[in-house]
Amino acid sequence: MWWALMPIISGGALAWVPTLHAWVKFRRRDLLYWTLVLGCLSALAYLFISLDPSSNNPEEESGVAGAVGTVLALAGAVCGGVQSFRLRPKVFALSRIRTESVGVDSNSDAALAGVERARTRRAEARSIAKQDLRRTVDARPVGLRERFK
Repeated sequence: MWWALMPIISGGALAWVPTLHAWVKFRRRDLLYWTLVLGCLSALAYLFISLDPSSNNPEEESGVAGAVGTVLALAGAVCGGVQSFRLRPKVFALSRIRTESVGVDSNSDAALAGVERARTRRAEARSIAKQDLRRTVDARPVGLRERFK
């Protein structure tokens, strides 16, 4: 849930993060455009807010730049929040479906594949050892070579 609330909680500063995560996962061009738009919107908002004369001196009246920056930050928070709530089921549904169909979590899939590769390599090594005993003797340390001659 925090993933989708990030644009709202950050006030629009991190509105681009959920769409970037979705783009990395799906590699869809529209998500890249959304990421760039929300990132530029966040940068412009906080640039305008920092250019406001009242940001350095609290006694001064806030100017147009601060108001524009605030509106841009709120627009980024709203657009980013809506976009992240729309993307959330799609981004997190794939991993849920994958783990339910296999019956194990996705991290153990990679571990099981590594175990299978190691078993295959060991079986190949055993078959080579049976075919040529001299290869296995030469592969042993020097002290053990004398036993097998």
